[in-house]
Amino acid sequence: MRACNSPGTGLSLVPPQFYISSEKSPIVSLHLIVQVAMEDSPMPPTIDNLTSDLQTLTLESKEKEKDTEDTQEQLKLPDDVLVVDTEQTFQIAVSELKEYATWTVDCEGFNLGIEGGALSILSCRGIPGSPAKTPVSLPKTFLFDIVVLTHPETGFSIQPLLELLASSSIRKVFWDGRMDFCAIYFGLGTALSNVVDLQVVEMRRRISEENVQKQFQRLMRFFNPRHFQDPRRSKKYIHIHLLQGLGGCLLENKVGTKASKGSGTLTLDAFAACSRT
Repeated sequence: MRACNSPGTGLSLVPPQFYISSEKSPIVSLHLIVQVAMEDSPMPPTIDNLTSDLQTLTLESKEKEKDTEDTQEQLKLPDDVLVVDTEQTFQIAVSELKEYATWTVDCEGFNLGIEGGALSILSCRGIPGSPAKTPVSLPKTFLFDIVVLTHPETGFSIQPLLELLASSSIRKVFWDGRMDFCAIYFGLGTALSNVVDLQVVEMRRRISEENVQKQFQRLMRFFNPRHFQDPRRSKKYIHIHLLQGLGGCLLENKVGTKASKGSGTLTLDAFAACSRT
């Protein structure tokens, strides 16, 4: 690396194009000090001034590093969650997931499931069965970074995961999995099998248990209430049933306390509550 002399200072500085653009680099800080000092002051900066300013920047840099470490500590994931974005973590995830007989699955992405959309994150949580059927006893979540894993530069295939998704020996549990299914089918070229959509299960449970009055009471929020008071018009709604949101389902079945999809985790209690007959 060739050095150059800064006029009037006698200091040998590295040309700016060779600097690493990082707040942690003292070389960059030193160059900026010299540049600013020469522009703002008619007198050349002294070594003592430069040293003092450099020490100040070093302290500020350490404080920023500490703030970054604190933020990373706050964002630390639970022990039962694994982010899968490398070949090594992918192999671990597939090896562990195949031991579970039931998964809960959720997909996130941009315009998920429609033309022009993209699948970003595939979340699979392994749910243990009875000890006699599975060697695992604790649930675990695997967050597959599909964008990274399917990038050509990764150099490996996610086919082992796709084979598990298509396997009929593993039950895949969704809530409102229509767009998720489309994203996996059209985006990854895999058709899911042995799928349970709890939104449909919950609706079928209501069909078998609720009377017509309760059914119409749910529908009145979306249709003209007067239609349900007219016997001739109400017949048109006899085969229409409400698809309920996850939050409302959890509250109605007394599972969880918050009525929002993102606020609760799909548990076996929710599974049992929604699918009871």
